[in-house]
Amino acid sequence: FTSSVDLQNHIEANSSASVTVRFIEQYDEIAQSYRLFSMNPFQFGTFAVTDANSYLVAVQVPDGNSVVWTMVGSGAGSNGTLLAPEAATSPALYYGQLAGATTGTPYSYIAWTGTGSGAPAEILTEDGFNTSDGTDQGYQNDYWLVNLNNFSSAPADGATINILFGETDSGSSSLWSHTFTFQQASDDSNQGTVAAGLGGACPGLASVGRVDTTNYISYSGSAGTYLLYRSQQASDGTASRSNGRYQYIGSQTISGSSGSFTDITLDQSWYIIVPADGSNNINGCHSIERGTAAPTAIQLDQLGINSSTMAPAAFLGLLATTLLTLGLVVRQMLWSRRQTTTTTRSSG
Repeated sequence: FTSSVDLQNHIEANSSASVTVRFIEQYDEIAQSYRLFSMNPFQFGTFAVTDANSYLVAVQVPDGNSVVWTMVGSGAGSNGTLLAPEAATSPALYYGQLAGATTGTPYSYIAWTGTGSGAPAEILTEDGFNTSDGTDQGYQNDYWLVNLNNFSSAPADGATINILFGETDSGSSSLWSHTFTFQQASDDSNQGTVAAGLGGACPGLASVGRVDTTNYISYSGSAGTYLLYRSQQASDGTASRSNGRYQYIGSQTISGSSGSFTDITLDQSWYIIVPADGSNNINGCHSIERGTAAPTAIQLDQLGINSSTMAPAAFLGLLATTLLTLGLVVRQMLWSRRQTTTTTRSSG
């Protein structure tokens, strides 16, 4: 067999008991995240199977309740042997719908773990689900989907998971907030329909540019506090998109309608901006890129961050200020020289 569909059919046809394969996961070395294949309840994530890889497989046995996670090793291509259950790793697909959401409209989300206040150290976005398949895979067919195995460290059994959903096509946005408990023994979890909450706004990522090792980032939003997040892991070999997993790098409070910051790093980077209250608790949807077909897909090649020769808006502003200052200095020097000459002539 050469595909995830073939692998599913092979396992079901060659099992000693009548089993149903619910999910198959393949670890993507480039994206450093899991890619999930499923025929039930969704059809997504078909991928090529190679004997050199290992796969996590969720198997539902005849009683309809017991689920066993197994690792399919390099021998699977020849005999389909299922190895011992992997107790340390569990399926982590959670999904649901949003009350009042417009059919066929994309939505964004931010997911994080824990119950503590303040900025989460790491977040997942909708681009982190099956990231090698493209952007916005975490919201498809009017369902949101999150794979918790794609955090840097998989949540512990009983961990609190928080998700905040928002729109992607305008500044103002409806918001949906959902909290649940991660259950390691469950093969998947339908969270039902999440009720809508208060409205808010998604900030806009206005520009990102790079000069030498410094990234210049500017964004738009209403006055308030914003959390700054960065990803440095590409989703695929083209390195044009993030894998949807972001780490916290700081916060910023703005009094006007725009903000900007710089980040010095040698690595290719992606950024998102997240609204927060005065205690750095997330209270709004993450930044979007205005006027693109895929507003949450912040691509570095589109914005010029991977070109040291392209001067971004923030740098142009800095350059203009520098030239203006230099001009004033030169003018002052000429004026001083003129005064000195006049004084000398008067003395003579």
